[in-house]
Amino acid sequence: AHVPRPIRIHARARYAAGTLIVPRLSMAIGSSRLDVSGRLQRRVLRAALAVRLAPAEARWFALRTKAPIAARLTLDGPLAALGVTARARLGAARLTLRGRADLRARRGRVAAVVDQLRPAELFAGAPAMIVSTSLALDGRWVAHALVGDARIARGRLTVGGRTFDRLDAGGRAPLARAGEA
Repeated sequence: AHVPRPIRIHARARYAAGTLIVPRLSMAIGSSRLDVSGRLQRRVLRAALAVRLAPAEARWFALRTKAPIAARLTLDGPLAALGVTARARLGAARLTLRGRADLRARRGRVAAVVDQLRPAELFAGAPAMIVSTSLALDGRWVAHALVGDARIARGRLTVGGRTFDRLDAGGRAPLARAGEA
């Protein structure tokens, strides 16, 4: 695959008295950019990540976008109860996520709100539809697979010119196996 030039990386980090501090880590490739900062001290992490993924670089992840993806992620708390907050947007689509993870136990719980997501704007061959819903996931990493319970509430699906409102569902399923996303 073609890698655009230049690739620019700037990083600053220091470790002292049991504390890892990354005041700045920035990477730019083509029109895409990643900025990270954080601090890990006594098993407590405080970190922020901002990414802008341009369509050309999104293709490396098998995404077929025409607009850039912008996302922000915040991690805050002890590694056994790490708070996770994220916001992302692609065109009119918005994603908001809040959750908690126990990294050592490899489990977590998240609540997300998806608004105006058009899968065909992300993935080649995806159906033309618009999805808006609240989603709750409670999962764990077991035997190289993400397994968990998923609940959809107040869903709205528009497909083929028809809109279906108040969709609710729930179940337990392997969400991804090794090599899948």
